Amino acid sequence: MLLSKPQKDLLEILQQYGAVREDQAEKLLRQRYAELHFEPIVYQMISGGLIRKENGFLFDQDGSIQTDIISAIDIMLLLDPRAIEHMQKGAYPFTLTFFKQRQDKLWRYDICIAFPGKEALLCAALEQIGHKYRMIVIVLESPEQQNRFVIPCEHCFVWKENGKYKFYK
Repeated sequence: MLLSKPQKDLLEILQQYGAVREDQAEKLLRQRYAELHFEPIVYQMISGGLIRKENGFLFDQDGSIQTDIISAIDIMLLLDPRAIEHMQKGAYPFTLTFFKQRQDKLWRYDICIAFPGKEALLCAALEQIGHKYRMIVIVLESPEQQNRFVIPCEHCFVWKENGKYKFYK
């Protein structure tokens, strides 16, 4: 099957993450292709057996939903839905890493899910990272967790409250 550039990009996203919500996929593709007609692209790929759609999610052939990735993509899109240069699965302790221009520099953003009781391990892992042009986004289950963090570079905290993400520095 001959694929367009947006279809190739969508397939790459699904192969890397396994599954994304339809609205996330559309927002990610619209960053590069502003005049995109999303539904026909998805329909062609489903008809061709390249991807599948279930309950508002798009999957690659063997994909499954990883809730940490879905949350990290939501947070990334909230930080700046228009200017993401590149995104990829993060290496421990990060769930997702992406890059975007900020103050005429390319900044690296790392999203890290902080499970209660693992704060000290995360702080130890973050001690060795480079600080320049880097933002760490720590996703907390509760606001009380932020007191347990010492982070050597620019960072912010985020948690979900009443179904909406709240950001704090």
